[in-house]
Amino acid sequence: DRSMCRQVNHGNIIELCSELPVTADVAWDTLIDTGNWPTWGKLVTMARGTFDINTEWSISLRPVYQGGEDRVMRPMLINYQADNKILKFEQVFGGVAIVRLTHSFTVEPVDANHSVLRQRFEASGVLVWLLWSWLLHPGMMQFQELGSDLAHHLKNLPPVDPL
Repeated sequence: DRSMCRQVNHGNIIELCSELPVTADVAWDTLIDTGNWPTWGKLVTMARGTFDINTEWSISLRPVYQGGEDRVMRPMLINYQADNKILKFEQVFGGVAIVRLTHSFTVEPVDANHSVLRQRFEASGVLVWLLWSWLLHPGMMQFQELGSDLAHHLKNLPPVDPL
């Protein structure tokens, strides 16, 4: 088995992993082109923000239930490292003591033609234990779809001619 992905679901941490059929550079360039997320993925209907640390983003997610409205999130970008291919957001609900959720995206090379997208969610705060099973965990698991959609999109890109 050459799979480089292992899902983790432990306590207040979820790690999702998607195998990508392109180099880490191609995957990263596609991932950080957040304005195009809605063109290749079903989960995110809009993503706007700059890559300056501590700036607020506006990200709309499709409704969980048919006939519902998009859910608008306003996370802060707390880490952006282009060289290390890391993008990390933080969303606070009701103050840091209630629920604090971080979501990081990391693209890692596997070999000359493959990479993986790792997404890590970590929740903290006094209400995490109460909200985890019925709100936080299902919402985070939807992001597996974003990784699958990204892999499907990248598989269908035209080949790049080497220089």
